[in-house]
Amino acid sequence: MKIGAHFSIAGGIANALISANESDADCLQIFISNPRAWACPNIDDSEFSKFNELRKKLNITPVVVHSPYLPNIASPDNQIYQKSIKILKANIDAAMKIYADYFVVHPGNFMFVDLDKSIKRAADAVNILLSNSAKIQILIENTAGQGSEIGFLFSQLGKILNKIKNKKRCGLCIDTAHLYAAGYDFTDIEKLNDTICEASNFFDISMIKLFHFNDTLVDCGSLRDSHFYINQGNLKLETFKLIMTNAIFKELPAIAETPEKLDINHKNAIALLKSLNI
Repeated sequence: MKIGAHFSIAGGIANALISANESDADCLQIFISNPRAWACPNIDDSEFSKFNELRKKLNITPVVVHSPYLPNIASPDNQIYQKSIKILKANIDAAMKIYADYFVVHPGNFMFVDLDKSIKRAADAVNILLSNSAKIQILIENTAGQGSEIGFLFSQLGKILNKIKNKKRCGLCIDTAHLYAAGYDFTDIEKLNDTICEASNFFDISMIKLFHFNDTLVDCGSLRDSHFYINQGNLKLETFKLIMTNAIFKELPAIAETPEKLDINHKNAIALLKSLNI
């Protein structure tokens, strides 16, 4: 399994590649715009070129771009919905300039209106984004179910995927902290197999293209979104090893989004996870 992490683009997007290389990451994830603002990417073509040249030299792949946090593609508010699609489209356009392999998007919040309508709303937005872009795959990330988030249950993810027209360019990103918070316990081999079996009732497991590897301190089923350092929460190393050595998942990439206060550039997280590769 290829192991990487989310890196900062401060000072220029190529700096994320430098950090990834210094941390012995095989792959990386970045934000390509301010993740906490309604802002389109503001990057010079020279920065894109520098990133692409350095990526070839370092052979870091896949490259993942994560959507900013504010867009809500399940919103019942038309103004917010259209604004969300516009911002995400701008991010995808920028992601394609660095030949990113995946663009990860959250399915949004249903804002306490009809859930099925919100699921259709999210799927419609992904269809629009796919039809207005090329090559890059859009991955829908499972959520923790915090507040009014949709996409924390396999049944909800399955309903969204069923409405996607171009399934060859769409898939899932599974976040381990979110999965555990949503009530899926996969901390031993039997529980992991049960979780895989349940997921397969709602979507093709091959739709999972990427993992976010995060430990968490929250209880299973707490519906709380909280990431923690690898092997210092409720999941432990053995849980990640079970995923990494599973025949279904062992060829997939995994991105650590763990805290950096005590682990700058996720060096320890990457080293721990790489030690599990067989």
